[in-house]
Amino acid sequence: AMEGDIAPATELLVPGSPLDVVAFGCTSGGMVIGDETVFERIREARPDVACTTPMTSAFAALGALGARRVCLITPYIDAVADTMRAYVQENGFEVPVSGSWSEPDDLKVARISPDTIKRAVLDLGASDEVDAVFVACTSLRVAGIVEELEAEICKPVTSSNHAMVWHCLRLAGYQDAIPGFGKLFHTRLD
Repeated sequence: AMEGDIAPATELLVPGSPLDVVAFGCTSGGMVIGDETVFERIREARPDVACTTPMTSAFAALGALGARRVCLITPYIDAVADTMRAYVQENGFEVPVSGSWSEPDDLKVARISPDTIKRAVLDLGASDEVDAVFVACTSLRVAGIVEELEAEICKPVTSSNHAMVWHCLRLAGYQDAIPGFGKLFHTRLD
């Protein structure tokens, strides 16, 4: 059902105005539908637009940061978390450490506090087995705590929304550093 709504929803985005980038903001939905299919649906309404999703953005971000071994943190039930871990691995990254809150209710996911997220990142992301942390799910609030997390674990941290905003800016041609949001926002997309 979600796939069928993509083109009509894209048509509603500032009709008649040119857009540089359209982002599909659902991490697990994009993974299930498939990013290329998402992009095809977006381009039915906006034929020449650059497109991204949280996972496309995360892979671009992790690649730009030089990360290979990723700590994956998700809120998802085990079946979805396991699928996402496999998906990250299929896209060229190792996932030696992962964790999930196994929360089936997206409304409850949105209430997972930044402090709770911080504890998970510090617990799991501090592992010597990983060189970056990716917190998956657009309902989790991570951007505001990225800098303090990176300072504590001395490695880059990103999330679905954090990576997607960075990727949208870079796809739109904005390559300048933006202070306050961690290492990624000082990293160019080549």
